[in-house]
Amino acid sequence: MGGRLLIVDDEDVVRRGLIRRLAIEGWEVVGATDGAAALAELERLRFDLIVLDLQMPGLDGVSVLQRIRMRYSPLELPVIMLTGVTEPELVVQALDAGANDYVNKPVEPTVLVARIRSQLRQASTAHSLTPAPGPSTLEIGTMLEDKYRLLERIGQGGYGIVFKARHTQLERDVAVKVLLPRHADRPEVRRRFATEGITACRVQHPNAVTVLDAGTTSGGLPYLAMELLEGPSLASEIERTGPMRLARARTIAVPVCDVLATAHHSGVIHRDIKPSNVILARNRNKETVKVLDFGIAKLVDVVSPKETSENVVAGTTEYVSPERLLGEPATPASDVYSVGVTLYEMLTGQLPYGEPALHAIAQALRQVQHGAIDIATLRADLPVNIARAIMGALAREPHARISLDDLRDELLASDVDPAVIGSARAR
Repeated sequence: MGGRLLIVDDEDVVRRGLIRRLAIEGWEVVGATDGAAALAELERLRFDLIVLDLQMPGLDGVSVLQRIRMRYSPLELPVIMLTGVTEPELVVQALDAGANDYVNKPVEPTVLVARIRSQLRQASTAHSLTPAPGPSTLEIGTMLEDKYRLLERIGQGGYGIVFKARHTQLERDVAVKVLLPRHADRPEVRRRFATEGITACRVQHPNAVTVLDAGTTSGGLPYLAMELLEGPSLASEIERTGPMRLARARTIAVPVCDVLATAHHSGVIHRDIKPSNVILARNRNKETVKVLDFGIAKLVDVVSPKETSENVVAGTTEYVSPERLLGEPATPASDVYSVGVTLYEMLTGQLPYGEPALHAIAQALRQVQHGAIDIATLRADLPVNIARAIMGALAREPHARISLDDLRDELLASDVDPAVIGSARAR
């Protein structure tokens, strides 16, 4: 039984030992030193099972698990916790958060191998027994509407699975996003999926992902064909480099401001700007910043109130503006706030409110009730106008925020000696 495993443990000896042992069993094994690195790997690769340490510095195992379960069910991505604690409350907390199983430290390799095999068998059996209209035929080599041949699976989110595909008539590689089978009978999700294509087509900009086609599989699932992007997400780039030089951050943030300004003029509010939705696409040594995932975007003039209900806040809590967390409608200022959080993270390597809270509600309360940490205290080398502009984007009241155009102008106006830029003060 093959598959790809992710081993997350801050103890080098434990992590490396498990990687060696599990590789002997025939699995492809990837290691991550902490929770942030694990989430970055999940953005980069698809895994069949995760072995996750319960106690780690920064994001602990439960926090990481909660984020995983926002995207994957226990059957889609089994998680086995490693624990060296004696308090049963922590183990119970992990199981309540969606862990499939746990193994005590020091780890007995044969026991862990048996637990992994058991979880993979259960997941495989569940997948084979799950009825699905058509998607069971979406295997590598499948043709969609006699146009797109599926070449490989490259990603999966909460609503769709993404394949690299070949347009056989045009001889061009594209990305094909297909609605997940479990959402086939949910009209609101199908509307959201269709809206992604509508909104992306309305935003005509070189830094917006291009939707090329739309259709329906033989099993009745909608799909979108989009340009194929090769390159890391901004989230993985931040994880790899740490705090960026201002010049580097500017080359990424300015195009993001540009494409969002165009979207706003077209009546589209993105509502989920974050590093994982920004791709640094690379082609022939040229980098192009691309903004993804208009799947939860709001078309302010063509979508009915029922379809854009604010009763459920769309987006990732750490990047969502305070007014939207309080249930108020999304506006262009909401995207400005998300850009401010993203730019803050690019320049400091951390979020404006410190380490994320263990629970989304606690994180939301922090953002609603408290101001962001002044970026100047973390990056004393930043020009005053840049620090002021970023904090202006993070203002709690929407009317007090800087505009996208002004934020862009401030970024472009800064003229700093390249030898000085980017000397981030140690946190």
